[in-house]
Amino acid sequence: GLVSGVMGGLPASNVGLGLLILFFTVSGFLGLGFLFAGITIRLKETAQILVSFFQFFFMIFSAQFFPFSVLPQPVLDYISRWLPVSYAVDLFRTTLLGIPPELMPGNYWLEFLIVALFGILSPVLGYFGYRAVERKARSAGTLGEY
Repeated sequence: GLVSGVMGGLPASNVGLGLLILFFTVSGFLGLGFLFAGITIRLKETAQILVSFFQFFFMIFSAQFFPFSVLPQPVLDYISRWLPVSYAVDLFRTTLLGIPPELMPGNYWLEFLIVALFGILSPVLGYFGYRAVERKARSAGTLGEY
């Protein structure tokens, strides 16, 4: 609202669907957060370097601040298309702008399916991964070290 007021309006083609996509995206990142919490229990302070690396990795290869068309074709084909986060960014952006998706121009619903599965499966798998690492750390007696 603030940016829209300052800039004189932002494009918002389908806000309801955009919010649903945002919900699935946040849910998917929550699952990644569970996974990284487990990695932190396992690796201790060294995990912060890994988390920082993945933060920039997702930021660059998911084209969060620029269009996918500026990425070199090999990067787009062999990295970005394999990241569910890329589809979340693409779908959110194109839904609000009212343009076709860049990653799958003719298949909007397949992108939505990928984002929905990311938002549903990632928290479940991340939580179970976290619990497994936590259980192992408890049994080894290393949970209280960090």
